[in-house]
Amino acid sequence: MFKIERKNENGEVEVAICPLCYKRVEFIGAPMVRCYSTGETYEQLEIRWTPKSKVLKETGYDVDNLRGFE
Repeated sequence: MFKIERKNENGEVEVAICPLCYKRVEFIGAPMVRCYSTGETYEQLEIRWTPKSKVLKETGYDVDNLRGFE
């Protein structure tokens, strides 16, 4: 499993955002990542890394629909 948060070159914490549903990624597998909201897969290079401070607190995870939070 790969980390869903990282620090960028400026020292800011970034979170992984799904390029398909624009929600936070909860799990990064290898070699492909599955978007649980759409059911599609994509490569790790397509993940959008966004500063945590710019992500709204209301932004859910891509697995929320599996948990019944849709």
